[in-house]
Amino acid sequence: MLALQLLIIASVVVIPLYFIFKAKFSKTKKISGKTAIVTGGSNGLGQQICIKLAQHGCNVIIADISSAKETLKKLEVYDIKSKAYMVDVSNYKEILKMKEDLKDEFESVDIVVNNAGLIPYKTLFEQTSDEIETLNKVNLNSTIFMTKCFIERMIEKGTGHIVSISSTQGIYAFPHSLTYCASKFAVTGFMLGLKEFLRREKLHGIDTTCILPNIMTTRKDIIDLLDEKK
Repeated sequence: MLALQLLIIASVVVIPLYFIFKAKFSKTKKISGKTAIVTGGSNGLGQQICIKLAQHGCNVIIADISSAKETLKKLEVYDIKSKAYMVDVSNYKEILKMKEDLKDEFESVDIVVNNAGLIPYKTLFEQTSDEIETLNKVNLNSTIFMTKCFIERMIEKGTGHIVSISSTQGIYAFPHSLTYCASKFAVTGFMLGLKEFLRREKLHGIDTTCILPNIMTTRKDIIDLLDEKK
């Protein structure tokens, strides 16, 4: 039991530190003139990612099931191209259609940011089977589908970057959000596997980044819920 506890503590502390130091000492990538597609970019963290990309001169494509008019408005002040597609990124056919549609305005997609996600703070018994299925489709399937759809062109070009937003709950399970943790563990595992695949295939021009955020104030509904539970 003690050994298991030490293993969990080591995972929670060492793994995030590894990614922090790796990011700190790695070379800064120039993204000016590149094109990034961000899922779930209409609000919250996704919107902030879009803004930060634009600040660095990166063209931004937003893929979201919700309207991204607010994000597009905030991107107007930057000298970049931006466009939003209303698409369900958990549906592979819709992603393929979007990929065809965006070819008219964007030569290629250099960066994929898999940010779309659902955070239901419910116990396993409070969630319906439909809610659980939808959660896994949005949190996991969209990450796999978006990567599958856009990485082939990156391999042809010999360059690209796949970024996925996992969570600290993707390396440490919390009892109040079992299904969310399971989906984020899967995202973390997928990204680790993808990194190893690219290494074994010697596809060194394609980078991967898996980000593990903690609780953020970008989602007012989640903050209000957590305040109620205090």
